[in-house]
Amino acid sequence: MCVSLPSPLSLILLLLLTQTFTISSHGSLITRNFPNPSPRFREFLANHAYFTSPTSPSTAAADYTPNILSGGIGPICSTATPNQMVRALGFFKGLPASPFLDTSDPSLTWIDGILDKRHEILSEVIDFMETGDQSLWEDLGSYRGLETGWSQIAMIDFFSENPQFTSALPLTAETVRTAASKRIGPRHVALARQKAGTGIGEHCDLFNWMLTLHLPLIGPAEGCGIVVNGERRDWVPIVPSVMDTTFLHETYNESEEDCVLLLVDFWHSDLEEFEIDELKKFMLLTNEVGQGMK
Repeated sequence: MCVSLPSPLSLILLLLLTQTFTISSHGSLITRNFPNPSPRFREFLANHAYFTSPTSPSTAAADYTPNILSGGIGPICSTATPNQMVRALGFFKGLPASPFLDTSDPSLTWIDGILDKRHEILSEVIDFMETGDQSLWEDLGSYRGLETGWSQIAMIDFFSENPQFTSALPLTAETVRTAASKRIGPRHVALARQKAGTGIGEHCDLFNWMLTLHLPLIGPAEGCGIVVNGERRDWVPIVPSVMDTTFLHETYNESEEDCVLLLVDFWHSDLEEFEIDELKKFMLLTNEVGQGMK
């Protein structure tokens, strides 16, 4: 389903309404905690008010899933960027979009802090794969009736750190924590594995304030990787890639070896620090964050 985002004027009018009375289940909570939102976040709140209003013409209440990052049913919108798709409540205005980003971009220099420790991280991960507790892996399971072969061990999930990861991979955890710092977003930081001969089918994560770093660690130099917006890129060990998963994407492993990589979901580089603070506070207040894959 694809719908148009409301016009700026209607968003402004709806935001003004939310400042005087509640038009959504979270309305009073939001206005109480964000009395002076920044301009782009103000539009985000108005968009939220529009799509969570029981009188919204955009969608019937029975067909609406309020969780921002979860899959399920709900309004999905195209944007001005060709082939980009977002959930209506996953859209933050003014963020540029590209399937793959140049990792040498000045806004991504924090990745260097991880790359500086890449050999130590690789050694720690190899040791874990050989002697560590393999029961920590959590399988994604099937998607569209097919086994994905994807599993991961979360370091951070919805801002909460997993002590089992920190215990099993302390150097990796400290390196990511120090390098990414406030850029770590509301979804995953994890050690991920794509089993040989498997892949996750085409899907879209539908929220544009997040970008994703993949740092392959173990696996072949070709035949295993990701396709974003039709562009295929192999996961080459110790070579980072950054992508925007609001474009359709899928993973593949055509080799006979498992691929293991470090995955870091992080706030979009064009978000100001105060906007990140506002979004994080909003998500913690409303608990509107889920897994984002369907």
